[in-house]
Amino acid sequence: MKWIVAGLAAAGLLWVTTAARADTALVHVTPKNLKEHGFQLSSKASGDHHVEFVIRRDVSGIKGPGSRGYVSTLAVNSRSLGTPVKLERDGTLWTFRFSVPAKEVAKRQFTLWGQGLYGEGVTFRFHMGEFR
Repeated sequence: MKWIVAGLAAAGLLWVTTAARADTALVHVTPKNLKEHGFQLSSKASGDHHVEFVIRRDVSGIKGPGSRGYVSTLAVNSRSLGTPVKLERDGTLWTFRFSVPAKEVAKRQFTLWGQGLYGEGVTFRFHMGEFR
């Protein structure tokens, strides 16, 4: 009986997790729709053959904006989200800074994971090669 109850509890947890993920939409951010979603993005070449990216977003008026950002290759698999990018908060202006080797820019993406049921519900993905 204990195994049945544990199995039902695990199935319930799986359903809740799946429901939370189902409420998150994926938006591909491009240079054309960047401002529409409240983002600013700048990039510059650094002296060590890297490109430094700065992504900013004014989150005022957004209920539960995504706060977890990751840089990964375009071929990211479900086992890894990529490398976490630290969020810098200055009031309602949120900033993510990271650098990518110049020769790898076309193969990299930045993903800002949205929050499901109680948040904005949007995950934003940037293909970095489009912003070079």
